[in-house]
Amino acid sequence: MYFGTSGVARYWISAKAYDEYGMTVYPLATDAMPVWLYSIMVDEAFAYQNPQLLIIDTRPFIQGHTAEIADVTGRRVLDSMEFFSINRLKAAMKTMEIVHRLDNSKPAFDLSYIFSFV
Repeated sequence: MYFGTSGVARYWISAKAYDEYGMTVYPLATDAMPVWLYSIMVDEAFAYQNPQLLIIDTRPFIQGHTAEIADVTGRRVLDSMEFFSINRLKAAMKTMEIVHRLDNSKPAFDLSYIFSFV
């Protein structure tokens, strides 16, 4: 399984890898997936698949974040996960922590990360 940011979704062509090399490698990506959610996304992947190999996009390890960027990129991941998922709840809590740490005027707990609608 190859996971990470938008580059994974745009540059990896699963059908071509299978056709040319016999590899079955599926991408799991969101645009600008934040690095602090990588371990939770690995847990999420293993909830549905049993990959023999993980290929990890390393670009997020060198990207900086503001609170606004962290909020947006975290919500992209949250919105793509099962609503009633323990991993989604972990990702929401971690995103709230990071956003608050980057800008302490942001609330330490915000229900909108857990419930994206009222």
